Amino acid sequence: MSTDSVPRRRISNQVHLQAFLKSETCDGLVAFLENLNAAAIGKRNWKGSENGCPEVAEMCKLLERALDRISDFPPVKENARFGNSAFRSWLDAIKTSSVDEMEVLSGEHKEELAGYWWNSFGNGKRLDFGTGHEASFLVWLYAVFKMGHCSNLEAMVLYVFPKYLKVVRKLQAVYRLEPAGSHGVWSFDDFHLLPFLFGSAQFCQVPTSEAIAPSPKSAQDFSLVEQLAENNMYMDAMYQVYKVKKANFPEHSPLLCDLGKIRSWEEINRGLVLMFKGEVLEKFPVAQHFLFGSLFPCTWEVSAEDIAALDSPQVEQDAKPVYKSPFTDIKHQGGGGDMFAKYFGITRKPMYKDGGKTVSGNTSGATEDHALLSPPRTGIKIKGWVVETKKTHISSDHEIEAAKQGNEHMTSELDFPLPEMLFGKNFARFTHVSSGMTLEFNALDALCECKIKTTSDGEACRNVFKLPNAKSWSNRKDFNGEEIKEWRSDFDWTYTSTYGGTLKGRDRVVSKEHKIDYERLKLREPILFFDNVTLYEDDLFDNGESKLSCKLRVMPSCFFALARMWLRVDNTYLRSFDTRIYHEFGKDFVVVERTRKEADMATLRSLGCLDAKSMMDEAKVETLLPLIHSETEIINV
Repeated sequence: MSTDSVPRRRISNQVHLQAFLKSETCDGLVAFLENLNAAAIGKRNWKGSENGCPEVAEMCKLLERALDRISDFPPVKENARFGNSAFRSWLDAIKTSSVDEMEVLSGEHKEELAGYWWNSFGNGKRLDFGTGHEASFLVWLYAVFKMGHCSNLEAMVLYVFPKYLKVVRKLQAVYRLEPAGSHGVWSFDDFHLLPFLFGSAQFCQVPTSEAIAPSPKSAQDFSLVEQLAENNMYMDAMYQVYKVKKANFPEHSPLLCDLGKIRSWEEINRGLVLMFKGEVLEKFPVAQHFLFGSLFPCTWEVSAEDIAALDSPQVEQDAKPVYKSPFTDIKHQGGGGDMFAKYFGITRKPMYKDGGKTVSGNTSGATEDHALLSPPRTGIKIKGWVVETKKTHISSDHEIEAAKQGNEHMTSELDFPLPEMLFGKNFARFTHVSSGMTLEFNALDALCECKIKTTSDGEACRNVFKLPNAKSWSNRKDFNGEEIKEWRSDFDWTYTSTYGGTLKGRDRVVSKEHKIDYERLKLREPILFFDNVTLYEDDLFDNGESKLSCKLRVMPSCFFALARMWLRVDNTYLRSFDTRIYHEFGKDFVVVERTRKEADMATLRSLGCLDAKSMMDEAKVETLLPLIHSETEIINV
């Protein structure tokens, strides 16, 4: 346990995370959250610090000063889709003054409070904000409460917290902060969870002296949302969604639409509390960046080696954006085993288009030719096929080593530093039941195809280009923390994989006669099952992105999947290696279409990508990239 007054990171692996979750530290934070939640029940936001304590007034002054200082650092002109670098200057100013400012709350703990304070406004390096940052603000409130100087929980949740939201929302708008981990329409909100949680509590058990609480479904009535936003955090969060997102509500916010189907605010509130615990506190990508001090102590053993690594500025610099949306793992469609069912006890229904209207399909049970898989499995059984997906946590080094055991090919191929976000247990799998044929997409097999292989003539299996700072990257640590000793000629640090899926039970046959029926895919068929499975991601030391994912959808007449290896090296290169899978039920073959597209910056600029913002638009860039190679295969079933 650290005795330093400055709070520090103390979670570096799954063992530390599990120890944290079982600790009195975590129990205390959860109890504090639940007490704040209880204090908000049936009450409106405060207009002033009535019945507050001096510390509440001081906390609000701190937030007001932080808000006012935004005008001191106006956005700079630059070509970037997300994030304005002026945010770094604002955050640096907050950090510089934070210790002195915290002295009004506690001279003894001012350095510890300062750490929780500035960590709650976003990531200055990546210019992003997510639920982990608002969790840091929760820890800051908890630390103030734990000092014993303020016991007015109602003031904290109904007066201080809304002021914090005002600050961070202005930061998000002025500096265009990137949502850390958002999945677009498949999330409640790009940045926040706690406003929904506390706001739903405000509508629970409303006293007869107050206005009658609206029904959960009424949150889809913009005029009512606008009317109630000033007094309720849930409605204010909804108002922010309406301001930012366009189109019809069920299209831009299907999960919020589904929340409206829940019978009571009490059920919604219970589910959101469970979701905060399960998707924020229990997720390693978030928890590994929690700070610990004397008020929020680390009570588990952390080795000197781990402490040295955690306290290293380079480790902090190299870390991935970890403050993910808590809704990342919610299934877009699915049965009782998805996250929506886990926290709210209801099954999501698929959304599809019918004559321009968004329609909810029925996935609650089986039809005569298809049925969703039973929990904990996720997928669908349809017309002799089983389409199944799995999405879980980032793999630990122990899990990776366990997967290599007994697999000589994997052991020999995976001898390079692995991506920073590797989901080793995730997969998308297609199984033809009668033949036993399976086609699967998984991260570890894909990474085995990352090495640069050459023919006897010395020709590489793909285009090879020199990265701007590849030499400095050669000093990077691998997944097990061991330094790379020498430069690799068969590894270019881009994690480019030529992987087209793992096929068992059948062979691929090259075909010039078969093709994917894209006209059929344009038909407005109900989507019976849909998922998007991330296999790995890496930000290339903040020099771009490399990622592999598999999107799939199942309709009554066919299924279709797109596995895409996407690479963007800033100001250097873009690449899209795609594998498309298509099968019409009733036919005895699967069509596999594989394409490789890539270009350097000069080529892309000549094709219409003229600025950094357009380079970030994956959908647009993919259509512009020159086709380097294409091949169609069939798999007979």
